[in-house]
Amino acid sequence: MDKDLNNQNDGTNVMPEQNGPAVQDPMVDAAPKKKKGKGGLIIVLVLLVLLAAGGAVAYFMFFRETPYGYFKKSLESLVSTAFENTHDDDIFQLEVTSDIDVQLGGLMSGEEQKIIDFLNKVFVKGTAQIDTKSKKMLFKINTTYDNEKLLDGSIYVADKIYLYAPEYYDKYLYTDESTVDFDTSIFEKKYDYKTIEKVLKTEIVKLISEDECTKEDGYYVLKISNKKLVERLYNIMLDLKNNKEFAKAIGEDVASELFEGIVEGELDLRYLDDSTMTIKAKDDQIIIENEGKITINIKGDTYEYSVSAQGQTMVTGKVTIKGDANDRTIEMTVNIPIFGSISVKYSMKYTKLNSIDNVDVANAVNAEDISEEDANAIATKFKNSKLYDVVEEFMDSLMAPYSYNNFDDYDYSI
Repeated sequence: MDKDLNNQNDGTNVMPEQNGPAVQDPMVDAAPKKKKGKGGLIIVLVLLVLLAAGGAVAYFMFFRETPYGYFKKSLESLVSTAFENTHDDDIFQLEVTSDIDVQLGGLMSGEEQKIIDFLNKVFVKGTAQIDTKSKKMLFKINTTYDNEKLLDGSIYVADKIYLYAPEYYDKYLYTDESTVDFDTSIFEKKYDYKTIEKVLKTEIVKLISEDECTKEDGYYVLKISNKKLVERLYNIMLDLKNNKEFAKAIGEDVASELFEGIVEGELDLRYLDDSTMTIKAKDDQIIIENEGKITINIKGDTYEYSVSAQGQTMVTGKVTIKGDANDRTIEMTVNIPIFGSISVKYSMKYTKLNSIDNVDVANAVNAEDISEEDANAIATKFKNSKLYDVVEEFMDSLMAPYSYNNFDDYDYSI
């Protein structure tokens, strides 16, 4: 028998037709027949149904989302973003750097421009280590001027406030007046961030109502009057004031102080402009219109914005945000046509620590007890330092408009 005839998919083998109809092979007929299994088909059908249902839900959520649902999620996302930077560790470090560049065009005088140039050349890096258990803090500062080291120093807060600038003196200094007497409860304060976030998410969506949200020309649109917005904000504050769960989460004393001026029935809206604010939003753009117009174009991590009024562009710029809650960099530029531009680069890095750096203040010196020899040595080092030159240059520029350098040439005769 031909080998291929035993591999037919329907399980039945027939003899090849010669001059008459096909004849059943008796050897095959004697073998037991297999039933077709339907279990695999049912599983496939179930998976197809689930995929179709999931696709329908995804389509509804992402492509058919209601305007109100869009703005509700946006408001909730604002709260979540605000709480990304909250931490609750007992010992931690914050490292902050900032760099600024100011260009103010022709509006500045020569001396004012020197002050601006001075600020542009200063770079600051600060590090704060905080131990809430032992109630100690260590602040370190590193500064450069035009890429040259300007000043490195630290401040240590424990039983006293100690100052340290190793370039000038190799010991920590303190004074009798530097005894720490501030409220150390700031170290003990613990906030229930999850509860605070949850309550604020519930409250913030009360700013809008479903009938104020529409969809027009591909934009999600929110239109709300100024009076309604202020009134709802005030009512949210009242709700928070009366929310015991929220008060417990932030602390009864904080809640009492925060909502001290919020009293039911005392909001006066008579003199508030009743114009309407319109917010139009889509994936890559947000437009806010009231008396003026703010346009924000979103390109990945960068937000380019412009502010206009009466048809004139007043301000342009951009903000770039990179990183996460533990390591974030923000670069911001503001351009004002009639004024100039300001660029700021700011970064913050958060690190959980097992302990802060060890600081030995056993040989710390009371500033009032420093020897004359050491005092003169400090003064000499300061006068020969880059810091002295920079301070002198800055003070000359600052005081130039008020100084009179030509007294000798002035004719005092009457």
